[in-house]
Amino acid sequence: MAYIQQKVVPLVLSMVSMSSKCVVVANEQFDSDHFLLREEDTFSLLQLRSAMASTANVATNSSRLFDAPGSRERQQCPHEIEAELAARRGDLHFGCQGTLRAKSTKECSFWGEPHMSHSWVTQQEHKGEFDVLYKPGLFRMAAAKDGSWEIQIFNCGRYVSALAARFGKDVIEVVSQGVGSIGYYLNGKIMQGGFPQQLGKLFIDSTHRKARDNGQSGASMKAGSRGACIDDPGSQIYIDISQQTGLVAGRGGEMQRGNLNVLLEAATDSYTTNATDSYSLCNVEFSKDSRKYYDWPVDRVSAEDSLFIGSGNRACTQCAGNLGWSPHGGLHDAEARATCASMQQVDFNKFDLERMCKEAGIDLANAEGACVHLQNAGGDFYSDCKFDFCAEQGSPDAVANAEEEEHAENPQPICAIADDACDPAAACCSALKDQAIMNFGSVTQNNLCGDGAGARELRYGSVLTQKGQVMDLVVTPLDDYDCARAVNTKNGNRGDALGVIAIQSGMEVSFNFQFVSSGTDNPITPTSVMFSFLDIDQGKNNKQRESVEVCGAVNAFVTDNSELEQSSDGDCIKFTSTTHGTGQDNPDDPESMSGTQRARTVAYQVAASSFTATLGVSKKANKPRKFMFAGNPSVACVLQA
Repeated sequence: MAYIQQKVVPLVLSMVSMSSKCVVVANEQFDSDHFLLREEDTFSLLQLRSAMASTANVATNSSRLFDAPGSRERQQCPHEIEAELAARRGDLHFGCQGTLRAKSTKECSFWGEPHMSHSWVTQQEHKGEFDVLYKPGLFRMAAAKDGSWEIQIFNCGRYVSALAARFGKDVIEVVSQGVGSIGYYLNGKIMQGGFPQQLGKLFIDSTHRKARDNGQSGASMKAGSRGACIDDPGSQIYIDISQQTGLVAGRGGEMQRGNLNVLLEAATDSYTTNATDSYSLCNVEFSKDSRKYYDWPVDRVSAEDSLFIGSGNRACTQCAGNLGWSPHGGLHDAEARATCASMQQVDFNKFDLERMCKEAGIDLANAEGACVHLQNAGGDFYSDCKFDFCAEQGSPDAVANAEEEEHAENPQPICAIADDACDPAAACCSALKDQAIMNFGSVTQNNLCGDGAGARELRYGSVLTQKGQVMDLVVTPLDDYDCARAVNTKNGNRGDALGVIAIQSGMEVSFNFQFVSSGTDNPITPTSVMFSFLDIDQGKNNKQRESVEVCGAVNAFVTDNSELEQSSDGDCIKFTSTTHGTGQDNPDDPESMSGTQRARTVAYQVAASSFTATLGVSKKANKPRKFMFAGNPSVACVLQA
């Protein structure tokens, strides 16, 4: 687990400041932008974005930058790549434009005084079911698990006056300026021009789609009324804001105040949880039977960590106007008033590329030329490289650092045995085109240890279907396999995507993996099979090192920042772990692995009806270790955004 101090280095302190408390994050590296370093550190923007990148040694391989990562795969099989991405992200469309995709989503929302009608953990759906947020101050509403976005609100005590959202390095502020008036800020400046506006994949509109009040107030919050709709460029979340200007029947127009109502819809599990983030309102569980009012178990965000960099304390001006401070005043809003008074505007201009180059006396065209080979690398590498080139007075070290950071964040597949025939892109695309993705969901025989009924084998039924031929995969031990504590019940599968075999520590066992016509023992040769072994790691102090040696494969692929140690003997290719791992970093899906998980995976290219795999664990220990495998090209394919 990595504990991330959410403070910004001096270089970016004037751009964005984030919550100063710790957030426990599940993975040790991410692909998104992070402002997550100690204040005493000094890093370039490129170093900053990769602050959480793997610390594994990375071999130099700069030439691939000129090829644009993944471009060959997309050229060879664009439809298959898109289908793979759709399957990973899901088929549920959501967002302002309906272009965000997820397998499922959760909502977090509030309206009115404000009434919290949804949180990530409490998905209220019925009239009258809500909690009440009377605790005034600056709060984080929600944050991304991978650090790529954060959303803050300012609550006057009964009404919310403003919202600020950070996506990567871009900050959007939506501020109530009274009934029927909203101010918009982008990266510290008042937004110019009409709506909608688009900055890369970041979409901003001045209307709303879904923000609602659960049918309570009768207020006017229809689509097309004043508000804001924002799509995350990372496709994880969208924000829907409406300004409440309608009347509540029988209540003297109390709701005609211009407060903000907010609905967030995010891909399930893309956000932090209460266990890792004590600041986010959306992480709190609530019910209509125990409303919290002032007693919300979340910490306020300090003024120095405010995302309201353009509006400053104008974000809470309406608290002294239409919206009013907390009706009970006193100790409840003293801290909120103090925070509001301390919220200051932040100068964002110094991060403008053209201004930076002009101040350095460097022609922008020179910066573009120096960094041109990163233009198609994806992400912000090209723009960050140009910025750092000018910021460092045209130093070639800035470009070299850019290449190193791109390399660390976008590891590429490489061949275990380098030869002219080896082509990871072709192997990946062939596996996708020929539908060589295996399903281990049906275990029809599980008796590797020989103490059960039937043949001494582990058989996966209907693991693969190609050209109308249905195949089983039969695994049999070639040695005198003493299972010890690695009993039959520890073998089998982990869902549909992964097969599992347990090996007792201190043992090395060879297995034959044979494809057969389903329900028979008749060998059959599949097409374009890539067989991957995942999570090759070890215990503490260099004990229980795992190794996989496959004989009979055409080649093998790993990432160019692989943690695995490689050796070969004839047509046998072996990989051995070098890094300690825990059960918490085990992959669940070969198509959605983190960078760390990909660095512990090898994909073997199989061209025959069978191959031999020797699985070993060094040094004895009480518990066996489980080897996970998948019929999936996994690391042979470029990690798609």
